[in-house]
Amino acid sequence: MKPDPIMRRFRPDDANSLVDLWQEVLPSPHAWNQPRSVLHRKLAQSDDLVIVAEQDGAVVGAVIAGYDGIRGWIYNLAVLADHRRCGIGRQLLREAESALTALGCPKVNLQVRPTNSQVVSFYQRCGYVIEDRTSLAKPLPAERTRKDDCSQTSPHRGIDTNPTKDDISFLHARLDEFNAQQTGRDDFKSLNMVIRNEAGTVVAGLKGLTGWNWLYVEILWVKEECRGSGLGTRLLNFAETEAKSRGCIGACLSSFNFQAPSFYEKHGYSQFGQIDDYPPGNTMFFMSKRFSNGPLSQEAS
Repeated sequence: MKPDPIMRRFRPDDANSLVDLWQEVLPSPHAWNQPRSVLHRKLAQSDDLVIVAEQDGAVVGAVIAGYDGIRGWIYNLAVLADHRRCGIGRQLLREAESALTALGCPKVNLQVRPTNSQVVSFYQRCGYVIEDRTSLAKPLPAERTRKDDCSQTSPHRGIDTNPTKDDISFLHARLDEFNAQQTGRDDFKSLNMVIRNEAGTVVAGLKGLTGWNWLYVEILWVKEECRGSGLGTRLLNFAETEAKSRGCIGACLSSFNFQAPSFYEKHGYSQFGQIDDYPPGNTMFFMSKRFSNGPLSQEAS
């Protein structure tokens, strides 16, 4: 039996999980609706109105609330498919309503496409009514930073060598937002996995992500005593299979000469670039692989 979900406020380490959640449940082709951009624009308001549902240590749902002093709004209410029909959506909504009530909000609104009848019914069961209104919208141009804010001669201008975690998240968000505006896509999704022994200790793992139709393998590690037993191949094959199911056409990664470039070559990866003397006396290789319709590499015996 699953433990009861916990409703809590957003934490910085929830970011990737929320982006994955919204990409899966609320996909959108519009740049202004891309999850990472939405999240970081919201966090810039510093109103603590991003609410997360956590179960077994994992994010399984989330909602955004907003209040402009006139009325409140509900955005991006989403619950993972295998956690629905157990009250999590309703709990998230109640938590958002309570937060808005505490701010003095007299009324809350939300928008649902009329064709999404199941979601409309959900909100009606939660006490919402359909109003006789016409919804109008207008996309605004991207924000332009004032030139005087960027002046290197401004007396307040300096280089902070100790940025906060939120500062770094802000930088990632701005670049992700720019990329989404240029490509029309923000479909990056984490792809992480581990292998444990009978004692529950992690003996191998892979950390990566998919996006723009490619798999990027950031980390592939196997405990020294377990190397040569096929664990690395199992992880790589699994990651490639999952990446294909997400529409990826290839994979890329980097590996140092003292790591495992020959392992990746055996699995169909080829070098397309390198940096010599990084670190001194060594080489960093950049490698990629185009997926084909043939079978993936077989695990070593």
